[in-house]
Amino acid sequence: MIKIKFIAEELYRSFWSSWYKDILLIIMFSISLVLAVVMCSYYMDLGGRGPEARDAEDNSTWYDACSIQTEEADRDFNNAFPTVRGCRNLMSYYARLNDTEEYSLISIHVLPAYIEEEAVKKMFGRNDFSIFLNEDRKNAFSFYFGDGTRCAYEFNCYGMNVRACDNLGLKTVEGEIFTAQNTTLEKATDAVPVLLGWQYKGKLHVGQEFELYGMDCVFRCRVAGILEKNSKMPEVGAISGSSGTSMIAIDNYMIFPFGVKIKEAPEKQTQEDVFKFAQNDYYAMWDMGIKLAEGKKINQLSDELREISEEYKLPMVEIWGVSMGLTLLRAETVSSIRIMLILTIALLCFTLYALFVTFYDKIQSNSRVYGIYLINGCSLTMILLPCLLEIAIILLPAVFFSRYVFTDNNIGGVGVDMEFILRIAYTMVGIAFLIGAAFVLWLMRGVDTERLVRQKET
Repeated sequence: MIKIKFIAEELYRSFWSSWYKDILLIIMFSISLVLAVVMCSYYMDLGGRGPEARDAEDNSTWYDACSIQTEEADRDFNNAFPTVRGCRNLMSYYARLNDTEEYSLISIHVLPAYIEEEAVKKMFGRNDFSIFLNEDRKNAFSFYFGDGTRCAYEFNCYGMNVRACDNLGLKTVEGEIFTAQNTTLEKATDAVPVLLGWQYKGKLHVGQEFELYGMDCVFRCRVAGILEKNSKMPEVGAISGSSGTSMIAIDNYMIFPFGVKIKEAPEKQTQEDVFKFAQNDYYAMWDMGIKLAEGKKINQLSDELREISEEYKLPMVEIWGVSMGLTLLRAETVSSIRIMLILTIALLCFTLYALFVTFYDKIQSNSRVYGIYLINGCSLTMILLPCLLEIAIILLPAVFFSRYVFTDNNIGGVGVDMEFILRIAYTMVGIAFLIGAAFVLWLMRGVDTERLVRQKET
């Protein structure tokens, strides 16, 4: 009990002898710890293998991604639709995301697909077409479009970009698969190539044209190819190539291309001509997968996506399952992130230096007192414990502060492994404590009790 009382009194005396310095150190450590973890998370991808990040068979990594995460992003995309220039810019943005060699981007999304009742009867003749219709709507229905009411059937349809076809290894038994060439139109009014599942074979033929009604738009379509039997694709919301992803058969599906390009000059087009293609690319960015090759850094990918976003002045693609640092710093430029890193390192070094100076001054000013304690039979451990407890008191608020900051509610990251992030923060606090303890032990190693007694006598 006496020992505990001695430690408590010594801790109280030491802390309040320089309380303002200790409180300042508490604040500095709390801030520098959070900044250090955030910056390490960005540059080292701490916690970057969240549940949305999956390994592929070729040692690459798949990440789910999306550009429409917030109401603000949704509004920015919709602001592009009223003009030809805005629509073409949105289409160019999606094309730019697809054209880079640093990663593979795939888009798969359900699309509305309606064909007028009379046109369906002409297309299929006496053939049964019920297997191609939406499960929940097997009968023709009326809908309002343009200048009047129409009667149509709803067909099973997915949108898919060229790289999705490549990564899924889709092949045709008739015609050709989506390519950069056949998805590039001379004019906006040209027929758009579509792929049909194997069960369409013998009912529709390659080259056959028909009108397809989408959401507020109509496309003139041309059958480009019929897929092999048992062709499959991942469920919408899942990414291709990842282990454990459920695959669904698309033998009775129609596949519409995302990322259609138009060679025709913008001044020859109307807003109605290009709106439908821009809107489909907008849909394409709702569900995307990004395949990052082995050896590529996720922060490098984030930097590239940010630069593309800034080039086209449209919302940045957000990668799910990445580290917390990438989530927080997604809107910052590369140069600003580097400046933040330098400032974080400087703050952390200065904080550690301040800790060392504070305890050096404490021990030097109390060296005679410590010497007297030793002469009177007090052990070195009893003297060290208050110092170590004081260091712990300085560092402990940083633990609680990081526990508050690094939560899903505050960070807002999708798939970020917060528990792993917190373990990193606690590890940093533990390292700081060990460094501080080692420094205190080093200072106390050479206490000369005889010299201290002589100083007292004189």
